[in-house]
Amino acid sequence: MAAALASTTAHAQDDPAGPDTDETAAPTQEVGVGTIIVTAQRREQDLQETPIAITALGGDDLNTRSVEVLTGIDAFVPNARIINGAGRSSSPSAASFFIRGIGQTDFIFSTDPGVGLYVDGVYLARSPGSVLDLGDVDRLEVLRGPQGTLFGKNTIGGAINVVTRQPSFTPEGDFEFSYGSFDTYRASGYVSGPLSDQVAAKLSATYTNSDGYGDIFNVATGEQVGEAGARDDIVVRGALLFEVSDTFSIDVGGDYSRLRDTPTPVGSQFNPNAPLLQLYNAFVAGPTGFPLDATFPQAERFDSFATNGTNEANIDSFGVRATITVELGAVELKSITAYRELDSFIFSDADGTPSSFFSTNVSTEQEQFSQEITFSGEAFDDRLTWLVGAYYLNETAFEANVGAALDGLYQAFEALPGPIIPLGPVMCPPAPPPAPQPPLFPCAGGAGNPLNLAFDNSTTNVTTYNTDSYALFAHTTFALTDALSVTAGVRQTWEEKGGVVNSLSFPASGRDILPPNTPFGDTFSSFSPTIALDYQFNDNVLGYVSASRGFKSGGFNARARSAASFNSFGPENVWTYEAGLKLDLADNRLRVNSAVFYNDYTDLQLTREIPGSIDVQVVNAGEVSIKGFEVEIFAQPTPRFSLNAAVGYLDAQYERLDPGVPIALDASLPAISDWTVSAGAQHVTPIGADWELLVRGDVAYRSDYFNDIGNSPNIDQDGYALVSARIMLSQADSGLSFSVYGTNLTDETVLVGGLDALDALGVAVTQLGQRPREIGVSFGYSF
Repeated sequence: MAAALASTTAHAQDDPAGPDTDETAAPTQEVGVGTIIVTAQRREQDLQETPIAITALGGDDLNTRSVEVLTGIDAFVPNARIINGAGRSSSPSAASFFIRGIGQTDFIFSTDPGVGLYVDGVYLARSPGSVLDLGDVDRLEVLRGPQGTLFGKNTIGGAINVVTRQPSFTPEGDFEFSYGSFDTYRASGYVSGPLSDQVAAKLSATYTNSDGYGDIFNVATGEQVGEAGARDDIVVRGALLFEVSDTFSIDVGGDYSRLRDTPTPVGSQFNPNAPLLQLYNAFVAGPTGFPLDATFPQAERFDSFATNGTNEANIDSFGVRATITVELGAVELKSITAYRELDSFIFSDADGTPSSFFSTNVSTEQEQFSQEITFSGEAFDDRLTWLVGAYYLNETAFEANVGAALDGLYQAFEALPGPIIPLGPVMCPPAPPPAPQPPLFPCAGGAGNPLNLAFDNSTTNVTTYNTDSYALFAHTTFALTDALSVTAGVRQTWEEKGGVVNSLSFPASGRDILPPNTPFGDTFSSFSPTIALDYQFNDNVLGYVSASRGFKSGGFNARARSAASFNSFGPENVWTYEAGLKLDLADNRLRVNSAVFYNDYTDLQLTREIPGSIDVQVVNAGEVSIKGFEVEIFAQPTPRFSLNAAVGYLDAQYERLDPGVPIALDASLPAISDWTVSAGAQHVTPIGADWELLVRGDVAYRSDYFNDIGNSPNIDQDGYALVSARIMLSQADSGLSFSVYGTNLTDETVLVGGLDALDALGVAVTQLGQRPREIGVSFGYSF
């Protein structure tokens, strides 16, 4: 293991059978950064010969960097960001993925991701449960830029390709147990081996249990009644590999995740001068003795008084797949058939107080079936490599989305003896109740007063949803000369989306916001080509230029609080132009990969607030330009010492905004940092004849960013750096290892989302998704 770590060699292969174990582990050279085989173009290629911007991380890389879940990788991938608690869900297992400024800002099923997530060739369509546990991951590849001619849906920004460890015909296994801060226990195990000469199996399991890093208190008694950021997760994966013959194999796999977490901590601040908050304090929060103003108790960092419901983020997901590979002479046929289920329930008290000022309650049931078939091969004395294929995805979903806002205010007005709350400069009628009042007089209060409905803002949307997506694609590379190659690809996509929605004000008035069983539906199609030229200047220098088009499907607004905001929106499109250079220097001791790019991004999907209300609408906002660069550096000056660094820069600007989009043309796009910088160093020292000591440190910096389209300074995030380290003592012969590790060693606080309604409602809330400093120890055994 130590030699493999020292060489930082990663072997990546999309063949479900996987490489032989001894071939995978062996480094290609004793000194140097090593050969990294990737499958970004659905075939085995040296990373340095692939004309795509790719970051590849092997399982050992993830372990030594103390990365346990998928959100941790964005610290090492330039111009990438993975946000847990997506779209104010506060769920630690729901992710928003961004690559080069393109992604998804919401987690509900009516908005599609802009970055495709694939596990063993299967597309994961939804955000809940996408913060994958990486305990059984062989490698992952982050592909930047549109990838539609080779991967399935919604890769307008890029793709994350996760490959788990595959069954081996050589018996092998490993086990690890760790204990750390917040009483965190983590146990993982993996075993694999032959069942017969033609059948191999693998089984892996991971269990993680952690106390929350935030406490929830009863504001009246001071008693702790809950936790924020707690985890209780079980993940199981298994697979069977049938090597039927030299030309025919079947790989059958399955996975199950049971996640019982609590939402990430939230914080809040109040504007007691906001008229709505004054009314809420007078009739709802004030009578409890804890009005939401400057007198409300201030909690410590990560702590809150969010006791108006049971905060929980429960996710169950299950999937099976079958990958069949057949060699038909010079042509390879591959079929990937998959079925997945998702059952998610998330309740988050978003305002952090015992009042029901803001809360989210979302239940989702989702099923998906996908089928992909590809034919690939080589021709013209191997100068032409080609792949053609077809893809189908069917997705059905049910979602009940309960959004409480100012809950209790409508009920309080209904209980008043009459219309006694002035809504304008005119005083209410002097006649005491039950004297008749003029209709629609600008005073709220009294049972049945229609003006009370302006304060009826708790909405329940119950939606059923179906998607059928079809695609045909082709991708070819032709070597014009020994050095110059041209790559071309096309993808034609057709999508049909439809369903029905029931939207009503509940639990307050119970009135219908939309007619019962309001239907919606739309069709989308896109032609997505790519073209690239690459030139191999010599064995150590590759240059390339490319142009590719990406597509992200449209949808509808599942958060509508009125008939006016229930709308459909169109797809996003982008043209990406890229030039890259891949260098191996200093006798393969130094690797420098770089790329510059320009994204011409049209019909950007944004969620906007409707003026004068707390209602939102999803719209195609206009046109955006995103330009930038990435540089990744890997160095191994000695067999036991390695360095890595990465720099990413983004300049994202609105070029045109459609009428009615309430943001300035010079505003910054949400969730985007101009700079992402990371660096790491690792050294392995022999201890005696058999033991080795590995010491590693990493730092990752991200510049400031905004968490909303309005660029509110109340919920923005300053630049910050995350520091991690690991010390590991290991013995190759016995397979034993002992580690001490630390993450977020400088104890940074990071806002991953929020809502600023200080002026309109009198409250701004923030979402604290980054776990604080954690120190732990682990014990491992492998064979």
